Amino acid sequence: ILAIQPSKEVPGTIHLLPCHVKHTGSANATKHWVVNAGEVDGTKVAHFRGRRLVGKAVSLPEGYSGHVLTVTDDVPTGAIERSKRNRPVEEGEGEEGEEGEGEVKTFKGLATFDNVVVWGHDIAPEEGGEYIARGMNEWIGLASKV
Repeated sequence: ILAIQPSKEVPGTIHLLPCHVKHTGSANATKHWVVNAGEVDGTKVAHFRGRRLVGKAVSLPEGYSGHVLTVTDDVPTGAIERSKRNRPVEEGEGEEGEEGEGEVKTFKGLATFDNVVVWGHDIAPEEGGEYIARGMNEWIGLASKV
């Protein structure tokens, strides 16, 4: 079961950068990631480890918004009791069988967004580049079924 805690989410900027970074800790992004507005066409320019990157904003489809979430250890009041009450009990099932069955993952909202800046090496990616548009459509299709 998933639960999202309401919070004062602030507008944020999401960046899709085609690279692999072998680091899982925090980074001082404001110190090392400076984005400059580009020409009239709305492109953005940045440098990452000496490489020139050119970005283009891709809007989410109409009617959709994005949310940046983080996992918390909080458990919503009554969530576990409701999940256990709604689940049928199997014959011979004891306390051990219930462990993990009604687990609730709680997320807290950090930011909202309505577009994603997609970065390319040296040149801007195509408007709504094929893999990005396909990925968004696949996720939206999945989300509509969930």
